Amino acid sequence: MPTVDEFKQHGMTDLSVIPESAWNQLESDNIKILVLTKDTSINSASVNVTAIPKRQLIMQETDMKFEKPIKSFTLTGTVQNESVLKIIASNDSGTTWKVFNGVSWSSVDINDLDDVKSKGMDIATFNGITQVAWKPFLSGMKLRLAYYLDLHAVTDTLLIDKLAYETVPVVSNSPKLHSIKIETNSLTIEGRLKELERINAINMAKLNFKSNALLKSEKYKMHDMVIDTCESDSMNIIASSGAGELKQELSFSNAVDLGSGKMSELNIALITNIKKVEVN
Repeated sequence: MPTVDEFKQHGMTDLSVIPESAWNQLESDNIKILVLTKDTSINSASVNVTAIPKRQLIMQETDMKFEKPIKSFTLTGTVQNESVLKIIASNDSGTTWKVFNGVSWSSVDINDLDDVKSKGMDIATFNGITQVAWKPFLSGMKLRLAYYLDLHAVTDTLLIDKLAYETVPVVSNSPKLHSIKIETNSLTIEGRLKELERINAINMAKLNFKSNALLKSEKYKMHDMVIDTCESDSMNIIASSGAGELKQELSFSNAVDLGSGKMSELNIALITNIKKVEVN
């Protein structure tokens, strides 16, 4: 404890004149300020202190979880003069931490603040990470961030305002279903001949089956048939060429928006010898 004479000889009446550089020379974390007064009723005194906090790493305690893929993040904040703000990221709930260097993700040691300061991402780098870079990193659809803060001077401003993100739409353009066609490979001879008679191509009563000539004729060559399975009365005949070949197609009056839902099943169990199915 200093004596009264030491207070009178070395004591200060205004602490605000002490420069920041002088305060930085005090190595102790437990600084005491002693006051000498003639007023015996005063047992304590108060002082207003403006100080620069030590550099620190502020970490999220929980994960941010996403339902859709991330397109981009936007972090807004203010970093003045020589103060430093760096960001690091974790995709495994804080077990490991990584940074993006513009090309790939690399590890960083959170127990070494110098390593975090050197490798950490500034705001511009973090905001510039593309959807292509975020996609593999956020495959688990969760993210945890940590912020390295190092205030250089009491007059500087160092703060984080807000963090926003944009997700990727699951379906950007809804597909439309216009028509369904099923093509088969075979028909019976009887069915083909009846169809030709129906469209007045031949007269069944005048046909002669001498030496199987009908089946060998190029005119009545067997063809594939395209049929429609939508079971609608609004089908139109597109073409009829060859023995019994009937080609039909149904187009919806209004295209059906599929969106992100599921298309109902089409029962084709009663159709045999299917060659191909076309969906337009």
